[in-house]
Order: sequence, then structure tokens, then C-alpha cells
Amino acid sequence: QAVYQLPPSDADVPAKSIPLAMQTLFYKLQFDAKSVGTKDLTQSFGWDSYEAFQQHDVQELNRVLCDNLEGKMKGTAVDGTIDKLFKGHMLNYIECVNVVYKSTRKEEFLDLQLDVKDCKDVYASFDNYTEVEPLDGDNMYEAEGHGKQAARKGVLFQDFPPVLQLHLRRFDYDFQCDTMVKINDRYEFPLELDLGRDGGKYLVAGADRSKPCKYLLHSVLVHSGGVHGGHYYAFIRPDCGVKSVTPGGEADAGQWFKFDDERVTREEESEAVDQQFGGDGSPPVTAPTHQPFLSKLAKFSNAYMLVYVREADIASVLCPVTKQDIAQHLHERVKRAAEEKARIKREREEAHLYSLVRFSRVDDMIAQVGRPNSILFDLLDSSKVTPRRVLKATTLVEYREELAKEWGVPADQMRFWTWARRVNKSCRPAKLLEGEEEALTLAGIDDKRNDQNTQALHLFVETPQQGSNALHQRMPSVLLLFFKLYDPIKQEMRLVGHLFCSVKAKLQDYKAAMCAMAGVRADEELHTYEEVKFEPELMLEQMNMHQVLGTGELEDGDIVVFETASSVQQARAARQPHSTAHQYMQYRLQRLPVQFRPLDRPNDDKAAVEVEMERCSTYEELCEAIAREVGAPDGAHIRLTRHNERLGVPHSMPERHENSPTVGEMLGKVSTEQLAMADFGLLRMYYEVLEMPLSELEKMKTLNVDLHNAGGKHLSTHTVHLAPNATARAAVEAVCRAAAREASAPPPRLMRVTFSSTIDKIWEDSEDLGMLYRSDGLRVGEMAPDDLGKAHMIRAYHVEEHSLQGTTAASNFGDPILVGVDEGETLASVKARIRERLGVKEEGFAKWTFHAVTGHTTSRLLTDADTVADKIPPTKDTGYYAPPNYLGMEHANTGPRRPTGVHSRPSTGYTERAIKIAG
Repeated sequence: QAVYQLPPSDADVPAKSIPLAMQTLFYKLQFDAKSVGTKDLTQSFGWDSYEAFQQHDVQELNRVLCDNLEGKMKGTAVDGTIDKLFKGHMLNYIECVNVVYKSTRKEEFLDLQLDVKDCKDVYASFDNYTEVEPLDGDNMYEAEGHGKQAARKGVLFQDFPPVLQLHLRRFDYDFQCDTMVKINDRYEFPLELDLGRDGGKYLVAGADRSKPCKYLLHSVLVHSGGVHGGHYYAFIRPDCGVKSVTPGGEADAGQWFKFDDERVTREEESEAVDQQFGGDGSPPVTAPTHQPFLSKLAKFSNAYMLVYVREADIASVLCPVTKQDIAQHLHERVKRAAEEKARIKREREEAHLYSLVRFSRVDDMIAQVGRPNSILFDLLDSSKVTPRRVLKATTLVEYREELAKEWGVPADQMRFWTWARRVNKSCRPAKLLEGEEEALTLAGIDDKRNDQNTQALHLFVETPQQGSNALHQRMPSVLLLFFKLYDPIKQEMRLVGHLFCSVKAKLQDYKAAMCAMAGVRADEELHTYEEVKFEPELMLEQMNMHQVLGTGELEDGDIVVFETASSVQQARAARQPHSTAHQYMQYRLQRLPVQFRPLDRPNDDKAAVEVEMERCSTYEELCEAIAREVGAPDGAHIRLTRHNERLGVPHSMPERHENSPTVGEMLGKVSTEQLAMADFGLLRMYYEVLEMPLSELEKMKTLNVDLHNAGGKHLSTHTVHLAPNATARAAVEAVCRAAAREASAPPPRLMRVTFSSTIDKIWEDSEDLGMLYRSDGLRVGEMAPDDLGKAHMIRAYHVEEHSLQGTTAASNFGDPILVGVDEGETLASVKARIRERLGVKEEGFAKWTFHAVTGHTTSRLLTDADTVADKIPPTKDTGYYAPPNYLGMEHANTGPRRPTGVHSRPSTGYTERAIKIAG
């Protein structure tokens, strides 16, 4: 109801407006008898088809969509609806045991994430959520004014929302496998959820208990699949089992429906609930040879999100919505859309009764030939002529009357010609339809045409030429010829008209008419050519003005190209590059209009430069042309990268100079029609201006390296070029030079940081870099002055603690750092230096705990008096699989989980994929 009450959008179509898309979707779901698509909704998110078919996490989508809708609702009659429906409050508390002191922090939530692992049902998850954690021993709480105190830490709920959204944590991190896994364990959820049970143990003491915290299950969202992908579907009980709000009457009371893409089916309660608990399922009965190890099969389809509605709020939350409650503009929009859909469907069903026919005139040719972003060769790009839907039974004579009314041309002053695609691939008007052929139906004409490469029948309509009221009288032995004029001064070619020429005459006999059509003086000397073909190569044959036309091989539809001798002379005097029609057409056939953008600013339109080259131009010639455009020293300092057409971004690897490709090879296959169109957006590449010649650079090792300060903060990213046998010290110095950072004492260290926020390799200054790649996660980490002269350098990671098979394991996040420690130095001393380095306030830092982590899973809590060097043995850098020993800094994760920098790519698990909704 709230979505329906959103004000109308300025957008005309749902695909451009999230509120309108959702209104339309809800309307169709409520009133249509058939399944409803979501294409308009995903397009309104700003997603293209590629993004729409990517696997996303549904809980994240729910949050992002609610945030977006909340913004759309601000200032409207439904402002605050998202909070009213979904917002609840919880209280984080720390209460001292021996003194009167309690610290509390109130938090809001729109959904709750519940643990599935080691929990048998929803109640067990809530017990785990609100479990009290003792803070004692070395982990005592620093209470303001009371010092270190034993305390109890926990969470209780102040209130629950009318609609409770529960996200089941089916995806978790497996520390032994070092990867994300899906937890398919059995996990039960009730039809009725009582969060006020056991005297309201989940609620704070002063919570408002006027409304019982009893909830009824409304919907179950199921994920079928594994960690790397799967399929979502949902079971919905529209009335939550309450007959008074049943939309379909008592017969549908408590009915579950399964929504699986376009399929909506009625389901039994056991299928919607019990079968979605997960765990192991029994296989069907099999033959006696059934193997014992198949006695149980894992169920990979199980509940992922649950939606409960508070029983006391059922009437208001699930209130009926009638057509009278829906704005009139939405009724009208949906009606228009339905009528348009019906029209399209009707046309599709009646398609066999109709033909698609294109009718073109000389004016259409003149509007295309030689114009920007259009054709140069042949006469017409038929795809740009709008096809008409005409009944197949309509005769040409009958449809001529309709064209006469539309064009304002007498019906008897039209002649129709069919087009023919010749053996040389050119396409020209070839046969005049006359006599009995005019009485044919359009379907009959379509069946007889010889060009079946196009879907629509194409007819050239001859009408009186400009300045004439009647068609040229058609005589035997007369040819229909078209004429193009080339202007070498303007470097352009255009179609100027057509003439009927006798095969017994000479071109000289039509010179006056040709000059009149072109707008040049009648006494001009003309150079004439016949445009024969342009694929696979240009054939433009010179014609003699005094030769009898019938002695050549001319036929209807042929093209005569001409230029004035005086314009050719002027163009040569002005040093124009293409002074003749042949030169110009050859250039247009071979040219490649390419747009080049800086590789580091691929979307900067203002920085783009446009260069025209020929297919056969070499890499070096192209680089020289770009260097002139961008002011580089020379072409040797230019490096090129191809454009990835599928993704719309630069390729990951640049073009190598040593391969010496031609421009045509780099840009791939481009059709002649595309080349004839002067569109600089068609072909794209990227360039870099290098500090050294490319031939030298390709012999060097190129690496992307992030620069971080001593506290792990990302400062900048640099691409450095090193000698093949370069040492780690050379890499560090190159990064410092690029960042204009002075060498520090102690000097920065080169390390490799993994996606799981660990350091798996630290290079010694004199160590060879070995085999590395640009995307290897390299980092130069500055060291703090207080690290100078320390006996050991240890890793320090931000961690979260987890229980794994009876031992404590650490999950890393954020940016790791290196810390120097002395022999015998206590944790208290090291902590003081870390706090100052990270800039953490003392009050917050007091809550951190520190652990000695050895191997992948073993962790020991450290006390301030512990000697750090004794508890954390040095780690040998033997590669990716070396078990790390490090100082774990356990605290709440309030920042990004992944390390920062250009190498911090998300994991391959779809649960890490960020969701963005435009608007």
C-alpha cells in the first residue's frame, strides 16, 4: 500500500523509475492472472542485462533496495514507512559485576543475522545472539572511574518491528580450507515464533510489552546451490494463516504459494516449511544393490531468509488493497502498457498475414550518401529505412494510393523498382515493375525477388525529379543511372540525383543535366568514373564522356561518380590529401577512425583524441600520430591497449610492440559499411605516455604496488618498471620516488598481501624479486621510527575470534602491519606503540585483546606481561602456503573486510559481490 502511495514519477516508463517499476510490478502481481517479469525493475536499478544475470546476495539486495525506497519516500505521505515496518532496536551493554557501573549503546536494525552453525533452530540462534559473555581475568573491562573490572557483556532487544526479517547465516568462512562454504545443516523454524517466551528473556527490563512478541511466518526465501552460485525461490503465505485477511477467501486460508521465476504453484505446508530446514534427506527407495554410503543425501536447498509478521499487527500490515486504493495514473499506465502488449501480441499472431516492406526514394539516398555517420558507397543503407507492415494480399496498385496520400504525389506519377544484390555484393535498383506485375500482391513480389538476405521487401519508388511534375517517359534501351559528385576542396561526396540515359547516347549529351543537378557551371570540364564495387576492394573505373553508353557494360542502377577538373587542380594546389574521387574513396575504404583515451582515465570524454589511420598502418605509425596529438616526445614513448568490446573496458594486457601488429589487426574485423561511417565512437583504444621507449620497457618487469604507511593506511598506488634482475630494494625505491616520499629510517619493506588480509611474503632488501605479476598484491609498507634497531619484525593482523572444533581460530580483516619488537619486550610496551601508530583512542583500544596466533588455527590470549618475541616465533617466508605466525589484534570490525588498494578484489564467492542501485 505504501508503494502505491508514492507520488507519480517524471519518468515515462517503469524501466527508468524504481517507484513506478515497483508500482507496476505489484499491480500486475495483484491483478494479472499470468506471471510477471522483473526486467523493468532491474533496469530501473541501472542494471544492464549482464548485471541482471549476475548472482547477488538477496539479503544485501533487500537492504540496498530498502535504503533506496526510503530515500524516495522522504517528503511524501509515506515518509518513514520503511522504519515503521522493519525497524527494531537492540541494546548492547557491559555491566560490571562488583561495582555499580553499566555502559549501554542503543542500535537500530532492519533485519537480524542469525547463526545457523551449531544452532538447531531459531530459538537457539536467539539464545546465542543474546548470550552473556563474561569479561574477567586478562579480559576485564576498563570501567570509567573504577579501573579494570569483571563484567558481563551482551545484547538484549528493546523492541521488535511489526515485520521481522531474519537472515540465516548459511555462508561462513572455513578456516581449515581457507574459503567460504555453505552450511547445509538442519535448521528448524516455527510457524509461530514467540520472542516473549521464558518471561521475555530476549528483552531489556524496561521494554514495552503491551504488544505480545508473537510472530506468524509469512514467507521463506530458499537458496538452492553452493557458495559459488545457485538459485533463489520463495514460499509465501499471503495471510500468515489468518482467515480474516485471506485475499482469496476462506478456501485459500493458510495456503502456501511457491514463486520460482515465472512459475507460481500451490504447495503443501510441509514443502514450504519442513522441507526447507536443510540437513540430510533420505533418498528415494532404490534397488537392493543400494550402496550404504548413499543412505543420506545432502540437501543443498534450504531456507536463507525468513519473514515473520507480528500477530497483533497482521490487520494493518497485510491490509487489503483494492483498485480504489491505487492512484488513477497507475491504472492508466498499466492499461496503456497492456494495450500495447496486446497490440504487439496481435501483430505477432497475425504476422503471417503481413509483409514488411521498405519504400525508399531518391531523397532517402541523398540524405544518406556521404553524410556524417552514414554510407559513402552504393546508394542506400536499407536498415535506416523504416519498414511498413502491409497485408500480403494488398496489391501494389492498392498500396500506391496510400503512399500518394502520405507523400502528396499523384499515384500515377510513381514507378516501383525492385532492388537486386549483384554478384559483386553491390545492391542497386534493377527491375521496373510494370504492366501485369503492378497488379501483383506484395507477397507475390516478395516471393520473386532475388535478394533474400534481408527480412523486408525493399522497393525503390521513382517520383518526378525536382522541378518536374511528371515522370520521365520510360523508353526501350534507356538506363536508370545515379550520379555522385566529389568535391575535393571540401573532401566530401554526395548523391545529386538520377537520370534516364539512352544506351545510344554519350555522357557528354547529359553533361548539362549533370552540372545542373550538382550545382556547378555547365562549361566545367568533368572527370567521370563508374562505381562498380567496393568489396573486397574498390573498383572505380574511369569513363569517357564521349563514349557511347551502350558500348560499356552499364545497366539499370549503375552509379556514375564525377568531379570537376578545376576543383581537382585547386585541391592539389592546396595540398589536400585526396584530390581525386578515386583517392578519396580508397581512403574511406581503408581508413580507421579511432578514438584514443588515456588508459588511466578511460571514461574521460574530454581527454579523448581522434586519429584516422589506414588498415595497413603500422604500430609505429599509429603511435607517432598519437604522440603528435597528445604532445608526447615521440611514438616510441606511446603504449597502446585494446578495448574489450564485451565488457566495455580496456583489456587487462597492453599491446606488445615486439609483435608489430597493423592497425587493422589490432582493431579486428570491421565491415566496409562501418568504415564508411565517420563515427569516432565506433573504434576505441587506450594510450599511455611512457617515461622510456616502449622497446626498453618491454624488457623490464612491470609491477603494480600499493604504498601504505606504518599504520597500514593506503596512501597511493603506483606502476613501477624494474630491471629483470631487480631486488626488493629497487622496487621500494621506485615506489618512493613515484610517491615523492623520502627514504625513512628504518626503510620501508616490500611484502605481498593476500586477499584474506595476511602477509605471506616479506622480501629482504637484497633479495631478487623472482617471478611476479602485476596483480600479485605487492605492497611497500613504511616502518615507524620506533621500529629502528628492533631485534625482530613480526606481523600484526586485525582479527575476529571464532570457535572451531574446540579451539580458537582467527578471521583476519583490514590492513596488516609489521611491528618491530625487542628481545624481552612485553606486550604492554608493544601495544602502546601500536595504539599510537594506528591512531586509536585509548578508551576504544582498551577493549582490544591480543593473541599469539601460530599455524592456521592455534591462538593463545596474551597478557600485558607476556614477552611477545617468545610467544610468536618468526615466520619463514616459504610461499603462499606457509602457516603464518602473527600477533592477532582482536576487536570489532568497523571498516572494510578486505585490505585496501587496487589489489583488494572481492572473493569469487557471490556473497561478496557489491550491489548498486542507481537513482
